Amino acid sequence: MTAVVVIIMIAVFAIGIAYQVSVSNAKKAAGVIASFANLNLTETELIEGLGDAARRHSLAGLTARVEDSGTLNRRITATRLAVMGPFALAAKKKQDDREVYLTVEGPDVAILRTVQMKNKPTAGTDAREFAARLNLRSRQLASGCGSGDESAAS
Repeated sequence: MTAVVVIIMIAVFAIGIAYQVSVSNAKKAAGVIASFANLNLTETELIEGLGDAARRHSLAGLTARVEDSGTLNRRITATRLAVMGPFALAAKKKQDDREVYLTVEGPDVAILRTVQMKNKPTAGTDAREFAARLNLRSRQLASGCGSGDESAAS
């Protein structure tokens, strides 16, 4: 019985790796320089998703901004208080309801992506880096200097 479970776990792991490799190859083939929440940025386009069915938007005139909301609280639960007594004060339960919102707007585009920081603690930083790169490339295209110098965005 355990051999079957181990084989299933290995198969799931192998499928996960194969999927990640295929996504990485698809991004490389599309020329993706940054990604966030299924949005992919190339030198000249914003792509929603990947593949033939992906929606593509020119970066010309696009702007991105990031906002966040929510709080990170520590609270004492009744169960912890009953089991641990006064020690429950030291073992408060963490409640994370923070969210990051990435908004991309342009002449014909309005995209909102929301990511819960509980599931992805680096979402705030990742969203801000993505927005900075998108805004930089959009400004470079608008000024006609699409040199591809990404050193300022790194």
